[in-house]
Amino acid sequence: MGRKFTAFMAAALLGSTGTPLQAQDSVEAEAITDEGDGTISQDQFARMLAAMASGESMMSGVELNTAIEAAQAHPLGTADNPVRTTMPEGEAQYLDALRCSDNRPPAYRRLSSGGTGPYGNIVDYFEVACPDTTHEIVMDMYHGGYVESEAVPGFTIDAWWKAGG
Repeated sequence: MGRKFTAFMAAALLGSTGTPLQAQDSVEAEAITDEGDGTISQDQFARMLAAMASGESMMSGVELNTAIEAAQAHPLGTADNPVRTTMPEGEAQYLDALRCSDNRPPAYRRLSSGGTGPYGNIVDYFEVACPDTTHEIVMDMYHGGYVESEAVPGFTIDAWWKAGG
C-alpha cells in the first residue's frame, strides 16, 4: 500500500515530462476544467496539487484579477471574499495582526478546510474571538507572496502590519 501511495504522489507531482510541475512555465496558465462529468484528468489533478503545494492560486492573470474585483463586492473574510494569504504561516500572521475593539489581539482557532472559494482554491475557516464577540473568518492561503493589509469587518489591524511589517 505504501508503494502505491508513493507512486501516486510522484505521478501527481510530476507532469507528463517528468519535470516537477512547479518548474514548468505552463502550470498556472492552464485552467483546471472538468471532463463534463464532474471529474478532472490526472494531468489536471497533478497541476492542481503542484499549484497548491507551491502556495499558488488556481487562477492567475486576468482571470484572477476579475475574480478579485468581483469578490470585493462582499465583506472581506467571508466565503465570497476570503482573506488572501500565503500558506498557513500567512494565515497565522494575518490573524495575529488583527485587533479587537479593546486593541488586543483576538484568540483564534482553525475550524476546518472546505469548499472552493471564488479563486478556485480550497478555503480555511477560523473562529476568531474577542472578549465581546466571536467571528468566523474565511481565508484562502494559495496566494503566494500576497499580504492583506485591510482588516476584516469588526476588527482593526496592527499599524505595524499595515505598514508592511
